[in-house]
Amino acid sequence: MTAEEKNRLLEKARFISLIEKRYEEALALLDHFLARHKNDLDALCLKGNILDLKGLDCSLELNKTEIEKCFTKALKCYNTILTIDSKNTNAMIDIGDYWERKCNHQEALKWYSLSINIMQKINNDSLSEELNETSAKRQKILEILSQIKGKTRNLG
Repeated sequence: MTAEEKNRLLEKARFISLIEKRYEEALALLDHFLARHKNDLDALCLKGNILDLKGLDCSLELNKTEIEKCFTKALKCYNTILTIDSKNTNAMIDIGDYWERKCNHQEALKWYSLSINIMQKINNDSLSEELNETSAKRQKILEILSQIKGKTRNLG
């Protein structure tokens, strides 16, 4: 498969999931592609993102078990990415988002901080927006942890 064919496939999967909300069809496209290209980072990331979107889509009226299954499969995609590319900041941010949704603020903070440290070392202008967004997420988590610590101190 050429790079152009791959990009068309990924764009199709992105379009039918984001615009048309046909998540299962998009996931089937990606699974078919990943069966032949299991270490493709772009496809793994998109699959994880689509699974996250599906889990967050209230219009689907998924039960808690189905939602958790989507998020767990997405996390598996992100962890697979990190086994292939241990410095993949997108996967780290997505893992941080996973833990933030689970209200595990310490774990979310860890993943956001890891990605920020790598992005700062790269010091690439193309990462500045992503760096700012992730820094804002980290700051939000720090504020939540500070509030929790303050409430705990007041109880003691």
